[in-house]
Formats: sequence, C-alpha cells, structure tokens
Amino acid sequence: MANFGPIDTSVLYGQANHRSEDVLGDLDTTLTNIGFLGILQCGHIEIDTHLITTLVERWRPETHTFHFSVGEATVTLQDISIIWALPIEGNLITGVDIKWTTQQWQNYCHQWLGFRPNENAFKRSRIKLSALLDWLLNNTCDDESPFDAVLQEARVCVMCIIGGILCPDATGNTVSLLYLRHMEIIDEERPSN
Repeated sequence: MANFGPIDTSVLYGQANHRSEDVLGDLDTTLTNIGFLGILQCGHIEIDTHLITTLVERWRPETHTFHFSVGEATVTLQDISIIWALPIEGNLITGVDIKWTTQQWQNYCHQWLGFRPNENAFKRSRIKLSALLDWLLNNTCDDESPFDAVLQEARVCVMCIIGGILCPDATGNTVSLLYLRHMEIIDEERPSN
C-alpha cells in the first residue's frame, strides 16, 4: 500500500483525525491485493445535492476547474487515489463487449464468482447488482473457508463497489462483467510504492 503521508508524522498535528488514518491501518490482504479496501472501508456516503449544485455552478469547462472566491481548484487523479486508497499505476481497464450467450456468462460467473446467477440476472454482458448482493448476504466466508471461496467473495465485493460506487451505469443497478476479466488473478500481492 502506498505511503500517503510524510515519513515524519510529528509535523501533522491533526493526523490522528485525518482521513489518511482510515486507509493506513491493519488491512485485509485479499481486498488490499485487489486495491479496493479503501473504498470498502469508507462505507456508505450520503450525496449532498446542494454541494453538487454549487460545484456545478462554479465549474468552468474552458479551464476544467472550479472557480471559488479564493482561486481555482480541480480534482486530480492523485486526489482520488489518496481519498479512496486506489492504485493508479498500471494499465487502463478497457474492454470490448463480448457477445456470449447467457449460459456462457453463467458459466463464467460460476468459475470466477462462485455462483451461477439465474438467467434474468443478466442484461447482455452486465449482471444485476441485486444478484451479487443477494449472493453476498446469503454466503459469507469464514476462517474455515477455502482460499478460492475467499477470492470469489472478494471478486463479488469488488463488482458491487465498481457497479454501485465507482462506475455505476445509467440505471444504477447493473455492472459490466468485463471488469471481472481483470480480476481473474488477484491472489498475487500488489507492489507497494
């Protein structure tokens, strides 16, 4: 995991109450290896519509910045990386829609997620978040669970994070299974910065 603060923390008088403390503690290895533990630890975040409206009014598309009385500001990829504890190094995640049958998607989910969703859980190469959440609520891993089952549950968690928080679609109730293709191998440790 990246180091989000200075080596000498004595210069940070408010460090104990700072957001960076939430992403540095004792981390779950599986979700750390995937790179999504910071988002999971943040929990549910209420959307402040008044704040969003204010920011929209202050956005200047010519400069891609927000204009405030104290100056200009923008959100950078590094800001997102620090706030959500997301890794930003490596290749971009892109993909082309795969024209598989529902049965092929069911087999793929069974292999990598550990369960076979029913046919109405799919919309082409997308799966309903409700199918993932239902499975999570009824199947939890414990200390006796096989390692493969832990990895499958971690993949389901990350798919819910991607579809529900990071990259929701227009309906907000499905997530592309193309993301799953990038999580087929997650049991290797991530390099730390």
